[in-house]
Amino acid sequence: MTTLACQLKEIHKNHLESWDKEKKISSLLFDPVEAADQDLDSVFSIANNGFIELSNIEPKFKRFSRTLFSEESKYIDRFTQTKSENDYLDSSIDAFLSILAPYFLLKPSIKVLEWLIRRFKIHKMNQNSLLLSILPYHMHPFFVKVLSIIDIPLPTWSFLLPFKNNRINPTHYIISKSLSNNEVLFSLFMEYVQSKVKEKKDYQILLKFWATCVAETIYIMRKNQENEEKIISKTLPNVLEGLLSQSSEYQIACYIVLVTISSNYSLSEKSLITALTLVSRTLNKVTINAGLICLAQLAQTREGCKPLPIPVFKSLLKIENINKEFIMVGEKYRSDKLIVGYIQCLIEDKMKNNDFSLFEELELFFSKIYFSKDEFKAIIHSLFLQIIHSKDLPVEARNYISNIVKKFKEDIQFKPILEDLTKIFKNDITEIQNILQITIEPSPPSVLENIVVEHTNIIEENTETEEFTHLINNIQNVISENLIFVDSNQQLFYKAFHIACKHPEGINILFSNSIFQDTSFKLYFLSQIWTCQNLDDINIKSSIITSLEQCRVILSNENENIDYQFFIPYLLIPLNSESLEIREATSKVIPLLIEKLRISSTEDSIICGFNNIYGKKSSKLIWLSRKDEKRFLKKILMPNIQECILDKNYICKILTEVFESNDKKDISFGRSILKFICSHIIYCPLQDVWFKLLQIINNSTEKNIHKTKILLPKLKRYQNMKMEARNKFLIIKELCKIVVEGENGLGIKLLLEIAQSDHTEFVIGACERLSELWNSIEHSIMFDICKIFIDHSQNRNNSTSLIITKMLNDIEIPEEVFISLFSSLNLKDLLSSLLTKSQKDRDSQNREIEKELQYITIFLELLEKNNPETKQQLITPLFTSLNFLITLETNTRISMAYPEQIILTCLQKITSNTSTSFDSKTIRMDLLINCICSSPTPHVHNRALLLITTIAKTAPELILHNIMPIFTFMGTNILHQDNDFSEYIIEQTIQKVIPALISNNGDKKADIVVNFSTILTSFVNAFTHIPDHRKLKLFIILIKTLGPNDFLYAFLVLLLNMKYNLEEKGKNTEAKTIASFCLSLSTSFDIEVQLLSFWKLLDFAKSLTINTLDIPDDSILIDTSEFDDDRLNSLRSQLIKIIGNVFASKHFKKLFLTIHKTISDDSNVYSSIYKIIEILIEMKEIFVVYKTLEDSLQYVLKETLILLPIKSFTITIKKMLTSKNLRLRLNACVILKDKIETESLENTNTELAAIDLLPDIIENTFKKGLELTYSALICINVIAKRYGKNNPAKFFQILENIIEVGLKNESKDLQILSCISITILSECLGPRLVPKLPSFVPYILEKLKESHDDIFEITVCSLMEALINSIPSFMLSYTKLMLEAYLYKNPTENEELIIIKNSLNNAIANKFPLKTIFSSISQSWKYIITLDKTTIIISLDLLEITIKNSKKEDIEKISLKLFNFFLEIFDMIHDNQLDTKIIITIKEKALEVFIQVIMKLNDIAFRPLFLNFRQWAFKDFYKENIEIDPKPRLLIFYKFLGIFLGRFKSIVTNYFSHIFDDTIELLKKEQEGTFSLNSDLWEAIINSIYQSLLHDTEEFWQDSIRFSKIAPALISYLSFAPRYKIEKYLIPSIAQLASVTISDEHYKTINTLILNHMNSDNTAVRLAALETQKELYTKLKGEWLATLPQTIPFISEALEDKNEKIEYSTQKLIITIESYLGEPLQRFLT
Repeated sequence: MTTLACQLKEIHKNHLESWDKEKKISSLLFDPVEAADQDLDSVFSIANNGFIELSNIEPKFKRFSRTLFSEESKYIDRFTQTKSENDYLDSSIDAFLSILAPYFLLKPSIKVLEWLIRRFKIHKMNQNSLLLSILPYHMHPFFVKVLSIIDIPLPTWSFLLPFKNNRINPTHYIISKSLSNNEVLFSLFMEYVQSKVKEKKDYQILLKFWATCVAETIYIMRKNQENEEKIISKTLPNVLEGLLSQSSEYQIACYIVLVTISSNYSLSEKSLITALTLVSRTLNKVTINAGLICLAQLAQTREGCKPLPIPVFKSLLKIENINKEFIMVGEKYRSDKLIVGYIQCLIEDKMKNNDFSLFEELELFFSKIYFSKDEFKAIIHSLFLQIIHSKDLPVEARNYISNIVKKFKEDIQFKPILEDLTKIFKNDITEIQNILQITIEPSPPSVLENIVVEHTNIIEENTETEEFTHLINNIQNVISENLIFVDSNQQLFYKAFHIACKHPEGINILFSNSIFQDTSFKLYFLSQIWTCQNLDDINIKSSIITSLEQCRVILSNENENIDYQFFIPYLLIPLNSESLEIREATSKVIPLLIEKLRISSTEDSIICGFNNIYGKKSSKLIWLSRKDEKRFLKKILMPNIQECILDKNYICKILTEVFESNDKKDISFGRSILKFICSHIIYCPLQDVWFKLLQIINNSTEKNIHKTKILLPKLKRYQNMKMEARNKFLIIKELCKIVVEGENGLGIKLLLEIAQSDHTEFVIGACERLSELWNSIEHSIMFDICKIFIDHSQNRNNSTSLIITKMLNDIEIPEEVFISLFSSLNLKDLLSSLLTKSQKDRDSQNREIEKELQYITIFLELLEKNNPETKQQLITPLFTSLNFLITLETNTRISMAYPEQIILTCLQKITSNTSTSFDSKTIRMDLLINCICSSPTPHVHNRALLLITTIAKTAPELILHNIMPIFTFMGTNILHQDNDFSEYIIEQTIQKVIPALISNNGDKKADIVVNFSTILTSFVNAFTHIPDHRKLKLFIILIKTLGPNDFLYAFLVLLLNMKYNLEEKGKNTEAKTIASFCLSLSTSFDIEVQLLSFWKLLDFAKSLTINTLDIPDDSILIDTSEFDDDRLNSLRSQLIKIIGNVFASKHFKKLFLTIHKTISDDSNVYSSIYKIIEILIEMKEIFVVYKTLEDSLQYVLKETLILLPIKSFTITIKKMLTSKNLRLRLNACVILKDKIETESLENTNTELAAIDLLPDIIENTFKKGLELTYSALICINVIAKRYGKNNPAKFFQILENIIEVGLKNESKDLQILSCISITILSECLGPRLVPKLPSFVPYILEKLKESHDDIFEITVCSLMEALINSIPSFMLSYTKLMLEAYLYKNPTENEELIIIKNSLNNAIANKFPLKTIFSSISQSWKYIITLDKTTIIISLDLLEITIKNSKKEDIEKISLKLFNFFLEIFDMIHDNQLDTKIIITIKEKALEVFIQVIMKLNDIAFRPLFLNFRQWAFKDFYKENIEIDPKPRLLIFYKFLGIFLGRFKSIVTNYFSHIFDDTIELLKKEQEGTFSLNSDLWEAIINSIYQSLLHDTEEFWQDSIRFSKIAPALISYLSFAPRYKIEKYLIPSIAQLASVTISDEHYKTINTLILNHMNSDNTAVRLAALETQKELYTKLKGEWLATLPQTIPFISEALEDKNEKIEYSTQKLIITIESYLGEPLQRFLT
């Protein structure tokens, strides 16, 4: 027969759990093997702690305390539950995981998940919920852990399989890709998130993960070219639905997805409007920024510039400061379409309500947001619509809109917008213009206001309304022989001609006027029409073409012998027109001129306009010969006429060929044509004509000096010219072009004259032309030009100076010109005159200085921009100027910093140009030093030093004798500066100057440090002033430049000396800074450099002396002449200690580890280390009497030895161990320990060396003093821990020494350390220890027994545990001694000691047999119970653990002894040593242990014991004369029985048969009053009955005999209310009795017995009866209704009870009955 425990498992453990146990159990907290050892109670306990922590964080968890984390949950079994019950369980788990998801990364969460996995198998049954809950944490190691145990549902989650197998985290992209490929997974994921949002269980991490995943999924699907409609249908509805949620975070997540969709796909207008509307409704303080970005993206995808949907606009209008929000979003994202749509709605809304804040908002948007032309057009369109629809537009609104339209109209870029709008509103534009009182539609030009004053009354404002004939008649009043070519008349003529063209006979009527009877006047008139260029009329083209056609008609009909060459220049103008039609019309006139020329006779022909065309000036016109005229028209123009039609510039090309020909005949012809045209330019009064002709000539003669000579008179009259403002600049520019390239005579002089005039526009034009001609101008003239330009530049306050300054900066000035400019300064005389002014003239002196300084500054700026590096000849003038500025600054205290910087910059550029050489004699080092020392400006210092570094590179000999003032100055000034440029200057100075000094040092290598000591001191003294973040870099550069092998140690010496001085002054913070800096500085160099420098540092420290009389002052690095011995050795200690700090630093060790494998033992690195060790040992012998210095030497020696290869290290350690100096031996042990700890376990050389040193350690340290022995033991422990297992024989040899010298020493510290040593050795020696056990185990246990030292007890207990684990069999004989030594002692409060003792308990329990442990405890029990409660409990704990670990066979062998032992404990009574509470605690613990014994026994073995137990319990009860109170034994027995029945359940129900009669008798005697039970005993008895009833599956209580006895016995106790706890124990037992004894007869019996108590006079009894009835209905439900007829009278009677409690309880009973009866009970009660 199996044991009771096995039987229990078979029934109450499902097969899957058993299989899991046999295999490996899935777990998050434990590895599979450990998890198998954890029972459900342990896991539940852990989980419950985690659950409590979570409930404190989130109260929502508390509701699961009644379900998933209740005590009953331990008995929930999925495999025995129904489907509906499992569905309910799954829903609870899903709900819990949803709440738990935000807290997954907390430790309590893992604890509760462990319970859900172990008890409910959520990794097998609820995979989807678990995976969806943890998916947002996919990059956390926790996810991999869960993935490793979960059964992945296939195929939905198949993408996770590779990650599970490889135990790696899936990336975000992999998840998104899987979502794009797997529709089921995508739907599952979307539905999950939506459901969590609806349940208000969403959290930020989930929503952020969802948004990014879905967005990336959409991108991947688009990349894979999946169907667009399919993608949108999958995502968009979910997103739009999400916008309706109440979660702001989910709404923001939906925004992200919505933006992704709209960015990748084209949404329909309907979808866009829906999305815009929903997003706008979600806007609040939390979502405003993200929401507007989303709206902006959606709006950008809409076609055109449409107003926003009305709901969207209304939602936006409700938001506070929406305009500012728009602007903030618009600064980072494209939002123009959204804002335009909003503006359109805003215009409509506010214009209707006459809200003029609209225009302030428009102005804000126009100033902050960039709109395209189409968007501006949409805004103006909306304004125009509102103007049309508004019946009465207020004046204020009209003015605002007018201003907006004016701004658009004035901007040429937006004219097309107004033109388009004019077309759109063509039927309403007039009304709009009238309302706004502004012209929008272009209108025909009116007569200009500048017509000659006396003719202003000829044409009224509305000319077109006058009678045409009246206008024609009046024209003759303004035309005379001297007035036809006047600018003002040109406007009038054009107006008349324009009107004439509109009438069918208009031109004929016009020319019928008497003034036009002369053909020439007609042609004069028409020529003014086709040369008119200053009107903005759209009909100008047609008028010009008409005028040319009229000219052609007139010439065709003219038969007189007239030469019309006058019109040749006038025809060149339309040939150069922009219009193809005009050029084509012109081309038709030229053949007629040729024809007229052909048919006219040479002798009789008259030149048209010869004497009167330009009035008196007509006589000065130059005319062409007939031959040249014919050649020009026939040979030049006519052959090229088609090209001229096609290309407007071709006429200029033709003229260029004519003017630039090299043939002698052609030259004469060309000059004739040039003079002919130029004469019209000079004498024509019409500005448009001569300006246009001048443009043509300038474009045709760019290098023709002859043109300059001819037209120069025109330019000379510049002062008297009257020009229209609109073309003034262009005209001046063309006039200045009269002077051509290569002309260095009168033309250039005239331009210079103009440049110095007061005519601003001409000044600018002349200067601009001079700058264009610059490269062709002679150097002497360049000088004059530069002076003029500089003079203009001095006046910084006007626009002319700025323009000319720019021109000046754009020209390249030759070196010779600069030399001339420098010479012109005459600085010597200027300085003399400035400084000799009297003190009274100080103000005028300052003004004059400022003026001269401004001139020099402009001049120097000019030089700086003109590539000074190519101008070596300027070195001397520049130094002269620098001297001038320094002298002036010194004497006047006026800052010259800026010009000084420019000079220094120019000099630096010149000297740095390696492509050219310069004379080093021109360099003024004295001036540079003076500049550095005298200038108060850091920028000047920097520039001067930069120049010096450049000179040092190219001419190092110049700076050798001036270097000290430079470095002295740097140390006191520039090193303090904290800016990048200063840092650069310092670096350049160091890197360029110092190499020059080193090369000059020659062969003085030995004295190099001393020679440079002043420079070193300068930098070190400035250390505290250098900005912290620049110090290290600066000193590294300095040392590397000087040479680290020679100078690193010197800097360390100086810095450490400074640190020492600061410490003496109590400035410890500054001293620590220097120490840290020295460490960083040293480790910045290669190891070889560091080691060499450290050796030099030690040698320097060794050589320090107080007597410095014989040493020259310039050879002393540190002055120690005033030191005493103590101070000198303190300084030595400072210098030495830095080496140990460096060697101990992580950076150095890491660096050393990377190279030590690659270097040999005889390398320079180890050579330097040997030298360091030698000098350290030498110094230790010299300075042995100085403790501080000796400690520093030892510290450095230790850190140095660790660096040695193991062979050399071993030799050195042996020497130290045999030294007569015991401190050196001690240090050898410490060093050896540290060396071994830092070495790799794989280094066999270190292992061999350490083992070989063991005899030397023992021989030279043991018995040589406590401190030395202590250090040796520590060293041995480290060696043993690392290498003991591989060398047990070597350690066994020294074990005797450890025991005798260490363990048995009187020193407690040595005893503790020896115990630790033996503990370590026990692991490697194992059974080899056995012979030595008698020599130390009894001794040490005896010491433990007497000890009150917690540390000693911890050490010994640890040793005992190690020995038990290592050689348990050989430690059995010491069991009793051990228990007496550590267990049978009063308790300690030391937590660590408690833990160690518990660990030792476990070791004993696991390794020793039960028999031995039980024997030791039982033999000592009488002594144990004299101790405190804790010791007794621990002893029982030890026994319990041992029993649990023991086999059933071992327990069966001593089961009777165990039984008797526990009976002895159960018989414990109160005495003076232990009070009642402690005894109860001990007995309860003993019961627990006793139950563990029973768990290991089968029925055959236990039943006799049970009977004996029963006999023991009732022994005194059945005695006639009871002398001893039987209740304590009965209480123990029935407590055991309750536990026993509850634990083993139905398996042991029949055991109650052995004590059934006894129990009935007990209850009966109390009811009879012959025996009194106390409440504890009564509760134990009733509980045992209840447990038996609860687990009765064999109809044990169905037996009528038993029923007939137990029912009255139990129910009769209702009369004992309220003496006993009826509700807690009795009523559930009665209800359970009814539920297991199912029969109407039994029901009736029970009911009758209960109803009898309802007639009791005792209210408490009646209440108890009513509660029992209620419990029966609750337990049996509808089955108990069979007793209702019998009960109804009693219920009726109870309802009439005077006691309110009875009435209330009865009402509750009625409600319960009705819930099962299904109808009201009232009708039965009446």
